[in-house]
Amino acid sequence: MLRKSYDTCILGQNYISLIYGLISVIKNNNTLIIEESEKSFASKWCQNIGYLERSVLLNLGEKYDIEVLKNIDTYLLEQNTILNLNDTLVEFCDSPYANIKEIARKMPDCFSDIYHQHFMNINSDVFDQDFFKYLDQLSVHSFDYFEKEDIDSAFISESSLQMNELFEHFFNYLEMNTLVTKQFHYILQVMFQSVFSSGISAVESKYLLISILSPRYKVDYTYMRDDLLEEYRALGGDTKSAKVADWGIRDNYLEYILLGSIDGVIKTNKTYYFDQTAVELPFRNKTEGIPFKSIEVRYTVQHEFVSSFMNKRIIFTTEARMGSDFPYWEIFIDEDGKMVASYSYADYLGTKASFYYQHALEDIFTSLEAMLPGFEREPFFNTAKVTTGFDIWYEYPPEQKAMLHPHHNFALKDLYLFSGNTKIQGISHCGPNRTKSLGFLSYMLDVFSSDINFSKTHVK
Repeated sequence: MLRKSYDTCILGQNYISLIYGLISVIKNNNTLIIEESEKSFASKWCQNIGYLERSVLLNLGEKYDIEVLKNIDTYLLEQNTILNLNDTLVEFCDSPYANIKEIARKMPDCFSDIYHQHFMNINSDVFDQDFFKYLDQLSVHSFDYFEKEDIDSAFISESSLQMNELFEHFFNYLEMNTLVTKQFHYILQVMFQSVFSSGISAVESKYLLISILSPRYKVDYTYMRDDLLEEYRALGGDTKSAKVADWGIRDNYLEYILLGSIDGVIKTNKTYYFDQTAVELPFRNKTEGIPFKSIEVRYTVQHEFVSSFMNKRIIFTTEARMGSDFPYWEIFIDEDGKMVASYSYADYLGTKASFYYQHALEDIFTSLEAMLPGFEREPFFNTAKVTTGFDIWYEYPPEQKAMLHPHHNFALKDLYLFSGNTKIQGISHCGPNRTKSLGFLSYMLDVFSSDINFSKTHVK
């Protein structure tokens, strides 16, 4: 049986909420994690992570003695990224130096000059080692800079790595404001963030460059979640699979939740909501962007050339789709040929994912046909499984770009009553639409910083 009262109540079970729950238990808080099976947590931005995010998770493991995070590499699979940019294939690997060279070769307006002037004759292994050392240092100090509201300074390199020159060159390239630079900027945002805008900021461009140059990892989500859950329970954390039947809000403070189970009313000092906000909740957050949701397509690919594309994240975008309601899709094919595709669409009022199932199938088939000559249409359309996906992004107009800076006072952790503008105390939103620029990095800095603490003091 559950307790009747908890210091910390967490809604939503995923690897991030489990890390949060572990830290709460380690800080001697009575902690309950509630899983509502129909809730979802967007996947791409937190299940495909870069070297920098890996280092932050490793540091959290060392700081709080979390065994799973101290052995984070056990749960990560290195994954190349292929960007199909207007039929030009740009493949990124685990070597930052090789990725600079690939960009210079396939997108000469971006890095061709700086590569030939400064990088062509240097030792690639030495550069890669220095690059990783720079990211390790950045991860160590990032929380301090974030809490001082000076995250921009965290990216400044004092080494001989020439990172500052790379950052400046890349920012100037994006500011050229051509169709290709707009497209590249857009696709990098949706690959590594849950928000995007046509506006450009210097600190975001640094994060995007680091993300595309770094090794990328696919998180073994189930394995990691299960091991975190075991570690959490071993330390005394409680869990429950149940629906929340009612929310005990009094004087604009969430005092309890009523579970649709034998446990009934659970009093809580502080509640953290780790799922996507949804219309059935009695509250909302102040996300002001246009939501883009996703459709998921599953199919087993059988083709003589499919092995060349296995275990890689493959991104598709064309100039014709920029600014449209269907700007982006990506696929992943595992070693058995099983494909999972994510297809984005603008989620306007009254829209349903099922409206666009055929649209998604057509675009994904066309992409597969281009990759795999002779790929057969009829078997694909007859047997592909199409469902609503988990991923979500928010598009902001360029004039609101400043709101996406991690230190802007646009507080996406706050929740409000649907019926008005009343802020609810005692609950913090920790879903994917809490994220601003700097993607999963700034999300972790925000959620795991002192901004959200584990104080047991209830002050109304």
